[in-house]
Amino acid sequence: MIPSAPRKLSTGDLVLTRRSRRPRSAAGAIPGYRGPTRHPRSDQGRRHRRSHTTHAVVEVLTLGACALLLIGVAFQLGLSAGAPLAAAAYGGRAAQSDGRLPPGYRLASLVTAAVLAGIGWLLLLHGGLLAAAPLAGPVVRVAVWVVAALFALNTAGNLTGRHPLERWGMGAITATLTVLCVLLAIGG
Repeated sequence: MIPSAPRKLSTGDLVLTRRSRRPRSAAGAIPGYRGPTRHPRSDQGRRHRRSHTTHAVVEVLTLGACALLLIGVAFQLGLSAGAPLAAAAYGGRAAQSDGRLPPGYRLASLVTAAVLAGIGWLLLLHGGLLAAAPLAGPVVRVAVWVVAALFALNTAGNLTGRHPLERWGMGAITATLTVLCVLLAIGG
C-alpha cells in the first residue's frame, strides 16, 4: 500500500483537538458553538459543586444527630415510664431502691424527652430537611450554637456520673452531639 499524500484540511472538516477531545472544525471552532457558558466569577462551577456537597454533608450530619437524639428520647421516655435505669441518670442520686425514678424525676425525664425531640426538630430545620420561614436562618443558627453549648455542659455532667452507662454511654452520645451541633452551626 502506497501512503497517500497528506490531505489539506478544509474549513468544514472536523478534527479532535488534543486538549479537549471535543470535535472542532479545521478552522478551530464548531459553527454556532460559543464555548462553555461562564459566570463572571471564574469559580462558579466549583462553588456550585461545593454547595451541593456541603448540603449533602449537612444532611448526613443532621440525620446522625437526630439518630442520637432518638436514643436519648427513648432513654428518657423509658425513665419516665418507670424503667429501672435510674442509677444511670441524674448522677444516680435519684434512684429508688427498686431502680426507678421518683415521680418528680419521671416528670423531668418526660420534659427532657420533649426538649430532645424539639432539638431534633430544630436540627432538621437547620439542616434544610424541613421547610423554614425566610427569616429563620440566623435565629436557627444561633439556636444550634446554644444547643451545642448545652450539650457540652451536659457532657461534662455525664462524665462525672457514677454509673458506667451514664459516664461512657451518655457521655459519648452528648460529646458526639456537641461536635455534630458545632459542625452544623459552622457549615449549615
